[in-house]
Amino acid sequence: MTPVGRRSSPKGDLTPSMAVLGLLCDRPDSASRIAIRLEERYPHGRWAKTTNYAIFPELAKRGVIEKVQSGTTAPDDVYKTTALGTAEFGGWLREAVKAPPRIRDPTQAWVQHSDESELPEIIQAIERMQKRWRAEYEKAQERLKTELKLGRLGPSDGSDWPGRARYAVLEDTVRMCGLQVRRCMALQARLENREMHSEIDDG
Repeated sequence: MTPVGRRSSPKGDLTPSMAVLGLLCDRPDSASRIAIRLEERYPHGRWAKTTNYAIFPELAKRGVIEKVQSGTTAPDDVYKTTALGTAEFGGWLREAVKAPPRIRDPTQAWVQHSDESELPEIIQAIERMQKRWRAEYEKAQERLKTELKLGRLGPSDGSDWPGRARYAVLEDTVRMCGLQVRRCMALQARLENREMHSEIDDG
C-alpha cells in the first residue's frame, strides 16, 4: 500500500501527512492541538486548518500511529507514533533529502510565455511577491529572536542538540526568506533591462 501523503506527490515533498507524523515522532499529541505545532514548525507550509482531522484517522488505520488517551471529542484524542510510524518517517526523511529541488513558481511560467506589453503587470506581481517575502523575512527574524530570548534554543555553546538543530532551522529560514527577497529584486531588474548578461554570484 502506498503510504498516505505520498500518493501523487513528487519525491521529497513534505506532505501534511508526513509533517503530522514527524511531529508525533517528537511527542504524542491530538489533532486539535497539532495545528499550532504545524504552524510553528513549518510556518510556510500553508496548512489547511482541517487537514489534520482527516490525517489522524488515516494514519491510525495504517498502523503508523495509535491512540494513547481518549479526549472529550475525537479531535482531542491523543496519539503517538508506533514503531512502524517512526521507521516510515525516518525512511522518508532519508529519501526526501536525495530528491532534487523543484522550482514551480507560476511567475516564471508567466514571464516565459509573456510579451513585453505585459511587463507593467508582471512587475506589479513581482513587487507584491517581494513584499510578501520581506514580511516573511521579518517574521522569521522575529521568531529567531523570540526563541533565543525565551531560552528555547539551548546554551550558546551548542551543547544541546535539539536546541542547536532548532537554531539551525530558524536561521536557515531567515536566510531562505532573505534570498527570496533578493531574487525578486534581481528578477525585476533583469526584466526592466537594468542588468543584462551579468554573471550570477551564487555565493
